[in-house]
Amino acid sequence: MNHLDALLMEIVESPDEDHPRLVFADYLEDRGDPRGEFVRVQCELATGGCSAARQRELELREADLLAAHRAEWIAAVPPALAEAVQFRRGFIEHLRAASPLLTEHADAMFRVAPTLSSIDLDCTGYRDVELANWRHSLRITELSLRGVLSLEDLKLLGRSRYLPQLRSLALLRVPLAVAGARELAASTGLKGVQTLRLDQNALGDAGVQELAAMKNMPRLTSLRLFGNEIGTAGARAITLSPRLGSLTSLSLFANSIGNAGVQSLAVNASSVRLRELDLACTGISNEAAEMLASSRLLQNLKLLDLRINFLSRQQEESLIRQFGDRVLLRTFPNGFPFRNSHGDEQGHGSTPLVK
Repeated sequence: MNHLDALLMEIVESPDEDHPRLVFADYLEDRGDPRGEFVRVQCELATGGCSAARQRELELREADLLAAHRAEWIAAVPPALAEAVQFRRGFIEHLRAASPLLTEHADAMFRVAPTLSSIDLDCTGYRDVELANWRHSLRITELSLRGVLSLEDLKLLGRSRYLPQLRSLALLRVPLAVAGARELAASTGLKGVQTLRLDQNALGDAGVQELAAMKNMPRLTSLRLFGNEIGTAGARAITLSPRLGSLTSLSLFANSIGNAGVQSLAVNASSVRLRELDLACTGISNEAAEMLASSRLLQNLKLLDLRINFLSRQQEESLIRQFGDRVLLRTFPNGFPFRNSHGDEQGHGSTPLVK
């Protein structure tokens, strides 16, 4: 094994560490290879914390380097997947493709991109993807599936022994319903999952109640349940669940939980751990917003999203006084104004801070 191979092996074995990547960048830059600068630029962007001006400078340089060299850097990728790969922190880490393509080219893809760890698949069934039996699956930390999954597919996914490193799971527009939620809650192979994203899965309150009882995702800290027809009962199930007591990020975007659902969030002790709470488009009004503003349990929030709700100007100003730039609200100058059920003029635009 030569020095370059040793550096690459260290990067593969320490995927979360920047140091091996920056050592690799030094090696390339010493030899006049622009890929070294690219690695350094993407690592700095991923780290965050730089000024807006510096971020813009880095993004422009990233775009220039990709425009000039991407074709060269992906030359070894199977042609059918070449446009589907994305670089993260200087290496190919993400791929979005239809499942038949990945199934056909998996061996070659993982051989030329051993850092590949994030996969987004359009599939007609988890069994078709064969992830459960791939040795490559041992490297996957982020998995998104879109399409129709049967209960058998979900069982295979949830009980797989080949996804021990999986930290993020997203099921997008997969019609889980109650039975699917129950199967997911019974999973035994997803114990490392920290982020669970379930978008438009027709869960309803009953499905959320199944998830609230799950025992096998002890590390779960982030839960997104966009557009799942969840009402007050579902919101209460989440806040009262001892299994979901470690959540630091919760999104109920586009679910009509109403004021009663917000009340359960505002008064339940587990809410004190939340740092991000997304209640955009949840049908809440001034009364619910006041509950949030006055709740001592929610004072540690770093982000509160209340866009697309029936809030008056007065109430939004009150929220700004309480949360400052940690709250997201609609603006009034932008967009076509309309009047909500309380007769308050509203607008469709939004900014991080209403002034």
